[in-house]
Amino acid sequence: MASEKITKWNIFDGLRNDEEIAAYLEAALEEGYDFFLSALDDATRAQGLNSIAKKMGVNRQSLYKSFGKSKKPNFKTVFKAIDSLGLRICFMPRQNVSRVGL
Repeated sequence: MASEKITKWNIFDGLRNDEEIAAYLEAALEEGYDFFLSALDDATRAQGLNSIAKKMGVNRQSLYKSFGKSKKPNFKTVFKAIDSLGLRICFMPRQNVSRVGL
């Protein structure tokens, strides 16, 4: 019987470029705001906290705390992080989805 090696999955292996990060964040947003914030934290870490913090004009520790567990960063911080990742937000109308209960 052949032996199989199981390795631990690491999200950072799937966040190697802008396209992968954009797809990850787009999918995360469909799951809700809290999940999106966690994914945004993953994306900033994948790109390097120091680099993203510098682009945002904040220190690394401040960025680290902004997206920590149970944190709710303000929209300005979220938008600055998205911009610092080199991404933008696009809005589209929902197709064939009831707007009741948004």
